[in-house]
Amino acid sequence: MNIPNERRNSASGTAVTPRAATTTNSDLSRKRVLAGHAALASGLYWVALAAFTGITGWLGLPTIDLAALLGILAVAACMIAINFIYVRIFMAENAVLGFQGVTAVSTAAHALLTLVFAIIEGFGMATLFILVVGTPVVQVFFGLNFGMRATLLFGVLTISAFALAYFLGPVQEHTIAPEIFQIAIIMVACLTILSAVVNGRARAKKYMIVQLLREQQERNKLIEEQNRKFEEQSRELQRMSMIDGLTGVANRRHFEESLEREWQRSRRAPTRHPLALIMVDVDHFKAFNDAAGHVHGDDCLTRIAQALEAAAARPPDLAARYGGEEFSILLPDTNLEGALAIAERIREHISALDIVHPAFDDNRRISVSQGVAVFDPDLDRQPTTLVRRCDEALYRAKAAGRDRIEVTPAQEEAN
Repeated sequence: MNIPNERRNSASGTAVTPRAATTTNSDLSRKRVLAGHAALASGLYWVALAAFTGITGWLGLPTIDLAALLGILAVAACMIAINFIYVRIFMAENAVLGFQGVTAVSTAAHALLTLVFAIIEGFGMATLFILVVGTPVVQVFFGLNFGMRATLLFGVLTISAFALAYFLGPVQEHTIAPEIFQIAIIMVACLTILSAVVNGRARAKKYMIVQLLREQQERNKLIEEQNRKFEEQSRELQRMSMIDGLTGVANRRHFEESLEREWQRSRRAPTRHPLALIMVDVDHFKAFNDAAGHVHGDDCLTRIAQALEAAAARPPDLAARYGGEEFSILLPDTNLEGALAIAERIREHISALDIVHPAFDDNRRISVSQGVAVFDPDLDRQPTTLVRRCDEALYRAKAAGRDRIEVTPAQEEAN
């Protein structure tokens, strides 16, 4: 039976990536991009510090020894490389040390190295540059990843570490005056508070946007699921509207649409393809139904319908219930010889069912009468012409004693 089947996604051959896997890969990609930005920012920070130290030495002001500076820069470069390589290559979604953990460790390491630089440098002009310019920049980057409380905590720890190192360390000739250091600390504290507020608002806004995006994704997912179910229900309703509820074969509507389609296809073909039709009527079915009851009558029709489908087994062939105990077999690209062979096969299939007719005492079995019509569609004819001629052949088969096959006379086909 040529009834449209339900489309299945698994048959399309397209690999569908789960939504969770797509989100994870996208999140990892974003973090790896951020790792590149962090490495660039850290590198620029140390380059700027080295440049300011060089300018300080060029101006004749005391500053850190060149060997110590190169050592600190080498350590900083190693930390930047390790952080970058870990995030880009080795970090997975379920890693013990996630992206925020790596950021915290890296920031703390750079802060500690900066403090070492300040102690070696003797809290001179380069240290002042670090306090006024470098520390706020690091806080901004740190806060964007961790929020307001983390920014405040980082600022308090930084200020405390620098203050202890300054007041407990030895005073050198080029060490900045306590008044200037205090002003720098106050500036750092103010910038810390400002950075914490700004970062907190930015992070809250970012969190809100992320939540909105997630909610939108959930809504889109729900809409897609509802659309999918609606399409499946629509396909199922369309399929159900094309089949006969009792026998499971195509119904009359499906038959008429298929007849019209095959008729038009045959007309458009460069070489006219023959189109055959077999009308099948169950002999003495009303008597069978009255004697056996409607339940057995329905079962009889269902078994006959299955036998008709088995007889017309090609993909383009269509077995349909035309009405009551009457069935139709549409056979595209089939000539008279082929149609008669299928009609004879139908008789064999019905006989093999071996259904006893309870209305007769002579142990009679259920049989069918068949009318066959075959001709090439012509521009002057309609699909209904084929049905009418086939029905006339069926009437002659029933009038001639039933359980037989009648063909539309050739002279009628020519008229």
